Amino acid sequence: MHALFLDNCLSPDLNIPSLGQQDAQVFLRLHSAYWPPIFWWALFTRQNLVEMRDADDTPHHFLLATKADVLNTWFTRQEALKALISEADHIVIHDFTRFLQEAMGAGYFRLYISPLDDSQSYTLQDWSSIINERDGQWLRLEQAKNPEVIEEFDSLYMDWEQIKEDYASHKRTNPYILLGGELKGRWPTPKQADYGLDTHEKRLRLSASDSQQQGQANAGAPGGVSLESHEIKQAEAPQKFVSNITPTQKASQNRTPKLSLILVIIAAILLSYTYFKS
Repeated sequence: MHALFLDNCLSPDLNIPSLGQQDAQVFLRLHSAYWPPIFWWALFTRQNLVEMRDADDTPHHFLLATKADVLNTWFTRQEALKALISEADHIVIHDFTRFLQEAMGAGYFRLYISPLDDSQSYTLQDWSSIINERDGQWLRLEQAKNPEVIEEFDSLYMDWEQIKEDYASHKRTNPYILLGGELKGRWPTPKQADYGLDTHEKRLRLSASDSQQQGQANAGAPGGVSLESHEIKQAEAPQKFVSNITPTQKASQNRTPKLSLILVIIAAILLSYTYFKS
């Protein structure tokens, strides 16, 4: 398993990170496995690609940028990200923005990408072509705001496929971890972790819970969700209540008043007939 790291660093020094190893220059570190989360890719461009050679002349490749450049790229790609991510999880973009601005206080961001090359044969030019193609895919997505512009063989398509597969899974990954990696206790926070877990299950039960909550004007937020801190509106969409009455029962109910009136009229006619006959 690849251990991947997004490092917020005090200097632009290029050190090869490893799991469990401390780096005095790292102010804060997010980690992931196998592949960088899509939020990490959204922080860098081809201009941030750099190479370092070790004592054995082995090349190592990084994406390295100042915090100012990272934030500029991140904000540029906001609309593209919203096109790829479920609207229910757009709050994760908002929270990651705050995390970048407030928690990641050092001046540089570094992503070591060499572990993604299993053959260990990619040159700087190879990586430049890959990242340049990704930049073009981000640009198309930013302009169209529609994921359909991503083609099947685009490298960004694989990230989108992973997100779609996770959304379709019965047991979803916490969206904070899926999209932004993890730093225990910091990203996601305990409250954000609860929100992420609640979102999938509670939205699956939405139609059932809506009918139970009818008339509860002061109903609270779902457990683990802070409406105030996440700026979520409780009434985002009109609630739909599912009736348990079948069409046949409803039709029967609609006929009942008419049937009663007919019976009354017939009874009155019979009484009149009996009276006059006598």
